[in-house]
Amino acid sequence: MKIYMWLFLCVIFGGSLVFAESEEAIVFGISNEEVGIEPMKIYVGMVALLATQHKKIEVFLEDVRQKLSFGSRFSVCAEIRTSLPKKKSQIRELFERGFDAALLISISEDDSNSVDWRLYDTDGGTMVQGRKLLCSSLRDTAAQIAVRVIEALVAQVPPFLTKIAFVERKAREKGSILWLTDVQGQEHTVLYDSSRILVSPSWGKPAPRQFIAISEFTPHNVRFVGIDMHGRRYRLLDRDGTSVGICYDQESDRVVYAHSGAIWQLQFNGATNLWEHRCIPGITGTCGTPVLGPGGGVFYCSNGNICFYDVKKMASEMITSKGYHVAPTYSTQGNRLVFASKDKETMQLQEFDLVRRTLRPITQGVGIKTDPTLSPCGRYCGYCFQVGCSSVIRVRDLLTGEDWQVSQPGVYAQFPSWSPYLQSTDIAHG
Repeated sequence: MKIYMWLFLCVIFGGSLVFAESEEAIVFGISNEEVGIEPMKIYVGMVALLATQHKKIEVFLEDVRQKLSFGSRFSVCAEIRTSLPKKKSQIRELFERGFDAALLISISEDDSNSVDWRLYDTDGGTMVQGRKLLCSSLRDTAAQIAVRVIEALVAQVPPFLTKIAFVERKAREKGSILWLTDVQGQEHTVLYDSSRILVSPSWGKPAPRQFIAISEFTPHNVRFVGIDMHGRRYRLLDRDGTSVGICYDQESDRVVYAHSGAIWQLQFNGATNLWEHRCIPGITGTCGTPVLGPGGGVFYCSNGNICFYDVKKMASEMITSKGYHVAPTYSTQGNRLVFASKDKETMQLQEFDLVRRTLRPITQGVGIKTDPTLSPCGRYCGYCFQVGCSSVIRVRDLLTGEDWQVSQPGVYAQFPSWSPYLQSTDIAHG
């Protein structure tokens, strides 16, 4: 059946928006003109059981359509209906109309956020996946459905259940604001507003509670503080000197961080039942921005070069030997290492192939591109883009080269940090 062929084929296409409206349905579609093979076509039908639901269903349906169309994965046609097809023959009629899959959605009659969704293989008329969801908001429900549908169809997990944290430098007063946004830059939430300078946020482990570690400048030192998803701040590491750059292993209790030019690790000792801070041996020079890599190793920046510390050999090797390179970021998906490199009067992003040991430029042109951060799936890279007095956060699709801004216009934004996969998009209540 056609739908299962797409579990092995994920072809990326460009498209242009087509909008059509009839008396019976509002229809959205994507046309693909400059491709030799058509993308997988998905039909999305949704029923409004109450007249009062119609407006919010329009917004919800458009959100689902945008997410399924994101990255040009699919060609999507979405419409509001008076009823949904129930018989196998009705589902197969959608196949005859050229659709490979059908997503059918209904919302609860009690006007709550309870949504029932079903994904069908139109060729066989059989259900592939489906369930009832009750989320705190319809925006979160749209993200939850889109993630499950895309994962079921092409075995990929899109970044709709993630957040990008970044720091705004206040223009008229001292201080910083820690913001959260989504991969599309549609929503922006203030998590913490500080009268002090904040830099280099990093996402901690979600258990027992999700938080962001960030460096805070004080009159005496630069220390690590934690900020939870309710905007509550607490001290993490308050030592003399400068603590900037921290990375949490999402699969274990291991933490690495930079303090006054050295790389340290924090790990729980089961024998003593205590947390231990230890300076990592074998790492020399003035170091910063540690990132956990393959095999428990550590990528870091040292005197303008990117290095890797091998925990088994207890020794470091230089990844880059020429030029000036900083701010490494690593994703286990695709074994991908990205960092910023000086290119004449600008800074550009480059990707290092850890197998072939070759460099590939990611960005070019005017402006300074720094502080890359990779999505959990490894496909998208957020970064800081500075031109003149402007500083914004942008995201680049490393597969297609598409690039877009996610921070608000007029906000001097820096230091993006991509979260791991979250259980919900409604995590912030700052």
